[in-house]
Formats: sequence, structure tokens, C-alpha cells
Amino acid sequence: MAREQRHDVDYFPHDCNHGRKMFYIETKYGNDGYAVWFKLLERLGSANYHFIDLEETTNWMFIIAFLKVEESTLKEILSDLAKLGAINQNLYENHQIIYSEKLVKSVEDAYKKRKSQPLSIDEILVKTKRKKKQSAAETPQSAAETPKNDTDTPKKTTNPVESIPKEKESKVKDRKGERNARAIPFLKSEYPQRWETDFMMKYSRQIQEPKKFAQDFNDTVDQEGLEFTDKILFARLGKYARNWIQNQDKYSSKNQNNEVKAAPRI
Repeated sequence: MAREQRHDVDYFPHDCNHGRKMFYIETKYGNDGYAVWFKLLERLGSANYHFIDLEETTNWMFIIAFLKVEESTLKEILSDLAKLGAINQNLYENHQIIYSEKLVKSVEDAYKKRKSQPLSIDEILVKTKRKKKQSAAETPQSAAETPKNDTDTPKKTTNPVESIPKEKESKVKDRKGERNARAIPFLKSEYPQRWETDFMMKYSRQIQEPKKFAQDFNDTVDQEGLEFTDKILFARLGKYARNWIQNQDKYSSKNQNNEVKAAPRI
């Protein structure tokens, strides 16, 4: 089975000396400004494709809770970061997307041995459907271009596989044995917002060895032959996480191997 391609990083360089942008933010907002910026970089580093879509309500709720500042203060800080160029101004002001070219450039070494690469700004807009909405708004169909009746337009032959929504398509592939993703990478990729709210916010800080937890959960899902749907997998993940947290001392690789290993994030 091919290894799932990663689109995030476990760490980023933290410079000891800061420039005028950080000086301004820290002077204006005090420790809140400093903490918001570097905690925001942590979230961008661990986020899929290194951007956060604030148009998703759950993302906005999570980022407020994670950064631990008032909503009004956070809006002011983000606005200043955009004006200073610390985050991309166009993406933030016009599309409510947080993305930092500086962060992506600082972690480019992590992608040298990967087949995947960070997304360009245009690719981010396409992935978040903003490009499609923007194009539709800019080029409305004129009355002259509108077909008079159904006979004027040839009917398009639909490929039945292409017409299946993502979740249902995953079910079909699962039945055919063609699925090439495991449970946790699948949930992170297909349901990133729910992954944050239903797992990361509830359980991740209580799990001592996230890498071993992820491996064991993936193996359990494979052994039980569960269908890859959000309802089934998130229900199983919640139950598995609660049981793991309660009994994780007996699952610990420290007890099994008599050595301490660094545990990267899931």
C-alpha cells in the first residue's frame, strides 16, 4: 500500500530575532500579539496545505478558542498582519483565508523528498471553490448566450462514477477493494473541519502517544472492515479515543519496548 502523502509539517524554524512587523504587532497588542502570531504559525504548519479557511464557521470558532483572545481583538490582529504582509492580504481580505508565504518558504526543505508540494494561491482558491464562485460572478451568462430550449443544447453523457459525491465514491471504492487511504488520513483529508472539532479539540491533548494511537486505530478499522463514511468512522474514533485515554498506560510503547520515543502529531 502506498504511503499517504502529507501536506503538513511537524515544526517550522523560529527565528531568535524579529523584524519591524513583529515589533509593531507586539507593541500594539502586547503578549496577545506575540502569542497570536506564533500560535497561528503552528496551526498553519499543521494545517492541510498550510491554510485556514475562515469562511467555515467551525474553523473560526476553533481558531478563537485555540488562540485564546477576544474575537474583536483577533480580527484586529489579523487585519494588521494582512496589511503588513505577514499573511496574504488578498486571500484574507477578499476570501477569508489565512495563508503565509513566509511560513511556506521556511518549511520548503520538508518537501524536497516528497512528491507533494504546497499549493499556489490559485490552487488554494480552486480547492476552496472561491475561484469558481469568482469566475461565475465576473462572467455572468448573457441572455443571448442562453439556449432557447433543451433541443439547442446537446445532452452531456454523464459518467456514473464522476457523478457520485466524494463520500459515496469512497464507499464504492471500499467495496471493490480499491481504497488506498487509511482511516485517519482519510478523515483529515475529507473532513478537516470535523476532524478539528470532533477529535483534535476533544481528545488530542489527552493522548500521550499519538503516532501509536493512529497506527492502532487504522489497524482496528481495517480489521473490522468498516465503511469509509464520516458517520461510521467518527463514531468509531470517538469511542476508540475514550477507551485509549482511559487505558493508555497499558498500550504505551514505553512499556512494550522499555524505551522512550518521541511522539509526533497525528
